[in-house]
Amino acid sequence: MHLREQTPRRSVAGVCLSGVELGLPIPWNTVSLLLGKRKSGGAMGGRWEIPGGKVEEGESDHVALERELDEEFSLDVSIGPLLTQAGFLHKGREFIVYAYQVMLPADPVRTPEHSRVDWFPLAGSLDLDLVDSDRSLIENLLTTKPVVISAFNQ
Repeated sequence: MHLREQTPRRSVAGVCLSGVELGLPIPWNTVSLLLGKRKSGGAMGGRWEIPGGKVEEGESDHVALERELDEEFSLDVSIGPLLTQAGFLHKGREFIVYAYQVMLPADPVRTPEHSRVDWFPLAGSLDLDLVDSDRSLIENLLTTKPVVISAFNQ
């Protein structure tokens, strides 16, 4: 009997950056990144993360990211392009997290999942106690050639 390999589950992250202008390359070394500090408890309690979550069956990445950010911040967001991705293991299951640029209409005011939300310089965020998957995403972003954002979905 052969064990069937499971397809990795999809997860999405909303990379909210300040200091980005449409039509110009993203200056990775000078932008700030929005991170949330998870509330205490659980395996990732007290660690910083990029907002996002798991893609449910039948959802597209964009729909999942819109849902997750609405649940976390009660904000309608605009989704930009895919910036990077990273693989990780969670409870023995393989995941791939896809990081999309997200534009927020305002700073978050409600966050039931986080004890704190704040902006950090992208490179400086690596000094924080980040969840492992998001550390990989940020490392990938810092080594990515500059991306030009021309538009966001409305």
